[in-house]
Amino acid sequence: MKMLLTVPLMMAAIVFSGCNAQQKAQDFEKPINGILQIAEAAYPGLPPADQAIVKPWINIGVTADNQLQTCIATLGTGGKSAQFATCFTAFAGIFTDPKQLALLRVMNPDSQSKAQLWATAAILAVNAAVKVFGGTSQPLPVIAEHQPSRQEIEAMARGLGIPAFAYGY
Repeated sequence: MKMLLTVPLMMAAIVFSGCNAQQKAQDFEKPINGILQIAEAAYPGLPPADQAIVKPWINIGVTADNQLQTCIATLGTGGKSAQFATCFTAFAGIFTDPKQLALLRVMNPDSQSKAQLWATAAILAVNAAVKVFGGTSQPLPVIAEHQPSRQEIEAMARGLGIPAFAYGY
């Protein structure tokens, strides 16, 4: 049994061996960016009233991701793990601002479910990063009654070309 628990840790060590903290942070930011790109591509398929609600939230996410990228670049190769964790935590705080999430809850259930999937996947990516950098995991946002299944999260992870185990979902 102990051997089975060791395998994921060894895989993570191999994936991140030889990488500095900045490179690790950049690697964790990529799925977040990909999730936002998926949301940007998909929101035009929502009903017009829901588009008007979700588009500003996606824009906030893109702005927060740009700030995350800047934070990572500013810290550079000399950045400490805790500093990188703070960058990811700041992104989560902006992207899952309770006021913004409350606006998303007035959309139709299908639109809410899509936004829930995007938000959950982004925060799972944040939590994977903060776990590596020694930060505090962020609570998963609640937008819709339906929470994404493991299969939905894994499908999004595959679409982004990242291993689902990185999400820890």
